[in-house]
Amino acid sequence: GQDVALVFAAGPAHPNPFHTAARIGFSLPLRGRVAIRVHAPDGRLVRTLVNQVMDAGPHAVDWDGRDDVGAEVPSGMYFYRLTGDAGQASTGRVLRVR
Repeated sequence: GQDVALVFAAGPAHPNPFHTAARIGFSLPLRGRVAIRVHAPDGRLVRTLVNQVMDAGPHAVDWDGRDDVGAEVPSGMYFYRLTGDAGQASTGRVLRVR
């Protein structure tokens, strides 16, 4: 098969809008430490989904609509940000409906 050049990117969330859980896809061109954090519209950190070293390639992580202490977040728009240890960043948004 042909090699596909991977870029550092957060993909769309599915389903969007979501009720119980959304899957956020992302890709990494190189192995390295990455973080995915969900933020409220005011910029407040809601949840850290990933904060670890990961291999290059396509990945996905599920967000269950809860914050870091396990409480369900209210309906509304949320933003997720993929960041890398070399300063890369990519963002997406997802709508929570309850």
